[in-house]
Amino acid sequence: MPRYFFDVRTDGRTIRDETGMDLPHAGQIWPEIARLIHDCVYAHPPGDSARLFDVTVRDEHGTVIERSTSTSGTSDPALRSESFIGRLGAASRDQG
Repeated sequence: MPRYFFDVRTDGRTIRDETGMDLPHAGQIWPEIARLIHDCVYAHPPGDSARLFDVTVRDEHGTVIERSTSTSGTSDPALRSESFIGRLGAASRDQG
């Protein structure tokens, strides 16, 4: 089973995933990206200064295969809702 590594960059720092995650196929990468972005955005409540989150996914050979960027600090509840993030993952599964 392929192993993928999900690195998160924010505030000028990179949190490098040294453990990785086994996924049966690449189609499951986007739901994991959506989960990570969801967790990052919810860690920073509305009213905080905006923060940029960049998630980079590497395969087991170190090749970057996906990348997504999101911003926290928005006061728009539609962009911060769990259902919005869920729709991101669902849309990616439909396309892949």
